[in-house]
Amino acid sequence: MSLKSEKEYGIGLFGGTFDPIHIGHLNTAIRLKEKFQLKEMRLILCARPPHRSAPVCSVVDRKKMLSLAVSEKKYQDLIVDDIECKRTGLSYTLDTVSELRNQIGSEVPMYLCLGMDSFLSINTWNHWKDLVSMTHIVVAQRPGSELPKSGEVYDFMKKYRSINLQNLSNAPSGNIFLAEMIPMSISSTAIRKAIFEKDYPYKFLPEKVIKHIKENQLYKKI
Repeated sequence: MSLKSEKEYGIGLFGGTFDPIHIGHLNTAIRLKEKFQLKEMRLILCARPPHRSAPVCSVVDRKKMLSLAVSEKKYQDLIVDDIECKRTGLSYTLDTVSELRNQIGSEVPMYLCLGMDSFLSINTWNHWKDLVSMTHIVVAQRPGSELPKSGEVYDFMKKYRSINLQNLSNAPSGNIFLAEMIPMSISSTAIRKAIFEKDYPYKFLPEKVIKHIKENQLYKKI
């Protein structure tokens, strides 16, 4: 999948294990797409995360749930990207960003969207400082959340932080932007626990995702 090399055609990358995908993920991705007026927002399925335990569900089931979620009308503007599923080995973000940059060309703005928790530990990632040479980094920040006050991540943020959205649309990469978002108080961990206890959290999962989980007896062992 590629885009015309025009600066107004920016793409967002919203990654996760999506185990399972829930409306907190989906609504945040939609809001970020709208905020930055992106041509695309891609949900990047992390096949084999290097910094956490293996997902409960298989890549096949997690990809299926993503596809079912974005088939619902209000999420149709999101795109499932299984680029990490096609590689062997651990799923490093730098490899994904590099591969996508090669696909879309050097001029298209790219926005790597992270939660604050992920950003605060970004210095544990593989060649993390190289990311900003290929993409902007957008940090979804909870109102009142603590920013780093010292250390490597603080220095990184201070060097590249921008408070002007226009700076991001005018360049393909090189900026860190903090986007204040109001998150939903739900997590995939809590959802898995609820399903295990036979308490399906209907209001937090797309209807088609619930159906797939039930039909395939997912999360019965966690």
